Amino acid sequence: MKKLLFTIMFLFSFLLTGSFTDFNSANAQQQVNLSIIKTKPIGHNVPRTPVRPPVVYLDDYTLTFESHADFTLQVVSFDDESVVFETSVPSSVSEVQLPSYLTGEYELRLYTDSFLFVGYVEL
Repeated sequence: MKKLLFTIMFLFSFLLTGSFTDFNSANAQQQVNLSIIKTKPIGHNVPRTPVRPPVVYLDDYTLTFESHADFTLQVVSFDDESVVFETSVPSSVSEVQLPSYLTGEYELRLYTDSFLFVGYVEL
């Protein structure tokens, strides 16, 4: 009897969780995966904890950032590697609106004092 009750509760919670997932997927944002490139040395070659890249989401033409340090954002064309959009993003800003005329695949570059974070988006 306990096993049956446990199974029913488990299935009910699974179904309930699935319905919340479907509800949230309508407003889902695409996470942008960023790679880290060190631009200048830090410290005295002492091993340190790896740097965590900023968490970035793309929803249409809006980039949303979780807590982050100040950085410069560049959007670079794959065709000729030219910078098609650039802006400074202070730590107090959580969203940046990209120009709506951009279409295709682009490289995102986020520059801080010591690191470059690189990711790819399709607009």
